[in-house]
Amino acid sequence: MRRVLLILFFIFVARFVQAQYVPNSGQSFQFYSMFNPAFSGVDEFTTIRLGYGYRWAGFAGAPKSINLSYNTRIIKPLDLSTNSLRLSNLSAVKTPKSKQIALGLGMNVFQTTYGPVETVGGSVNLSMHYPLSKKVKIAAGLTMLVENTKFDLSKITFRNDAEEKNTDYYKSLVANGSSKANLNLRGGFLIYAPKFYLGFSYFPLFETSIQNASIDESNPSVYSGSVQAGYSIEFSPDFTVKPSVSGLLIANGGVNMDYNVKAYIQKSSWVGVSYRDIKAAVISVGFNINYLLTASYSYERSFGKFRTFNDGSHELILSLRLNNFKKQAPYTW
Repeated sequence: MRRVLLILFFIFVARFVQAQYVPNSGQSFQFYSMFNPAFSGVDEFTTIRLGYGYRWAGFAGAPKSINLSYNTRIIKPLDLSTNSLRLSNLSAVKTPKSKQIALGLGMNVFQTTYGPVETVGGSVNLSMHYPLSKKVKIAAGLTMLVENTKFDLSKITFRNDAEEKNTDYYKSLVANGSSKANLNLRGGFLIYAPKFYLGFSYFPLFETSIQNASIDESNPSVYSGSVQAGYSIEFSPDFTVKPSVSGLLIANGGVNMDYNVKAYIQKSSWVGVSYRDIKAAVISVGFNINYLLTASYSYERSFGKFRTFNDGSHELILSLRLNNFKKQAPYTW
């Protein structure tokens, strides 16, 4: 019976932490390329983001996560202002759309721990951006993601388990743990302009197991896709409001939505609030230290039944904008 309970525990945890990794972030807009590969290469400059999250503070074995993302353009559209002879009227020169195509590259590395469970992995994104008009562009992208989930039985203590600990099965699990590795592909589409973006991604384009866990041979996907949408409303040069929504599509047909709004003051700082369908609220604040470096912090608080078991979740994100010669702001911020 104890062995059965042990196996059931691992299967439950595996279901909870797996499913083609997506960041559990209070600032998910900062890691949209990890949800939708079409976001890689949206910005003209290179971005490097490092996020650290500490969820369910005060809860034993609380989840911790680290996300590192890199996004750039490996092929840039032709810019007549920097790649042509000086002309008196550049607007009169029409650039062929074939010369306006951009190719984006994204790379992500992540690690999460939840008590005895650790997930590590990485992904590579490729995307192509094509102009529909002078301002509106459409993009398509593909992600290859590898993740490994490992269970460390030595971190679990059972009562009255002396008999179980003497079995070869138990000793083997403690010595070797149990791990499962998956490889999957996801695809995404995006339409965007300086004032808005609308994206959709589908996760299980292809999925295979690289390594099977000794106690969990089947592990179906939980998420089937994601959606993102945002709009920018400029009330004055010093005050802009950006409402947005993002959602994870669940394989059983459900949707987990986040509803967000951020206010930007003089393009140097912002404050935001979010409501999450999982009965939680997020307050966030960010600062553009200069046109190269930004820092942001968010605090998430559950107002469901789970609020009695933890003191909220914290997340800190640092971001670098390299080659940002035009001192632009990201589309999704």
